[in-house]
Amino acid sequence: MALLSRIRDARNGRSIDASTEESVRASILKHLQAMCATRVGSMLVRPEYGLPAISELVYSFPDAAASIARALAATIEKFEPRLADVRVRHVPTEGMSLVVHFEVTAVLREVTDGGRKYPVRFATSIDPTRRVHVE
Repeated sequence: MALLSRIRDARNGRSIDASTEESVRASILKHLQAMCATRVGSMLVRPEYGLPAISELVYSFPDAAASIARALAATIEKFEPRLADVRVRHVPTEGMSLVVHFEVTAVLREVTDGGRKYPVRFATSIDPTRRVHVE
């Protein structure tokens, strides 16, 4: 069954199965990975699509983590319509790790089952080369 058909069925009150929820999550994950790998201004059709250069945000100390979290949340809210109630929080790490971690939580907007919401969570990290990874 096609993804859009399954989402339409969910909207009409039919229950969805775990494979439908997982396929929607996998599709969103793939889009978030592409979106986070795109820098604002690099797409001629949608110049506002993507994230600002992390190197620019890193220098906004002491608020760098909060700036990155805000940029990430704003981008997801604007360009991933399947997610609602998007929250991004910095996950502190112990020691002198050069990797910065964030947790993205949201609710699948189009997939409901009789009022039940489907929460999703993605782990995001920025490595020392300033690449953004989403899992």
